[in-house]
Amino acid sequence: MTGWNLYAVTSRMNEGAAASAALYNVLQVLPSKQYSTSNPQLHLHKTSNMSYTINCRVYQMNPARGFFDLVEKTVFNYANGGTWSMSNGAHLLTMGGSGTSGTLRFMSDKGERAIIAVGVHNNKRWCDVVTGLEASATGVLINPEYYNGKRDFAREKQLADYSVTSAAGTKYEVKYTVADGNHLQCNILIG
Repeated sequence: MTGWNLYAVTSRMNEGAAASAALYNVLQVLPSKQYSTSNPQLHLHKTSNMSYTINCRVYQMNPARGFFDLVEKTVFNYANGGTWSMSNGAHLLTMGGSGTSGTLRFMSDKGERAIIAVGVHNNKRWCDVVTGLEASATGVLINPEYYNGKRDFAREKQLADYSVTSAAGTKYEVKYTVADGNHLQCNILIG
């Protein structure tokens, strides 16, 4: 169950189907803060801040469109903010909870600019692509627009995939390959 961590199940609950049935029965109660059975071996605790990760793999599909270099990464400050790091060649966004996002800004050797936004809103993933950017339109400026009314419609759609073709003819696509849970994955296709 999302938002619940099982802290301890000892040898009394190691009988496979019996353990599953017992755990299922306990989870039906869904207490508001904490639950302990009369058997001290089973404890459930509702977590208030669930963290999320989004693992973003970038694929440049069409060399004729130019080479797109990643020039900026941002994280919005809601839900305890977050960080970007690298993991096995992918860009990993780690967020403190639902309600925040990050952006990746790309610029091609032909001068084209685009921002990819990914995040979690109301415990569900979302994505967006912004093309046709002026040089001054950085991720630091665009990322907050998903929370002040100008772009919040994109966040609220909670799309698992989105694609758009820029005025220059470059197709951008974001597609979540793991779209549910706390450890999400998406592919970013540029071409």
